Amino acid sequence: MMVEIKRTDASNANFINLVRQFDAYLTVTDGDEHDFSDQYNQIWMTSSM
Repeated sequence: MMVEIKRTDASNANFINLVRQFDAYLTVTDGDEHDFSDQYNQIWMTSSM
């Protein structure tokens, strides 16, 4: 199995999908505290990377 590493940013569709899946997981594991921590878990689009 060969691993391929790609450099990406917040505009990459695969990255956005992965973040959504992770957020769904955190919704379950965070329980009642998810609303608080979710405010800090946003994808910010920047033009200077």
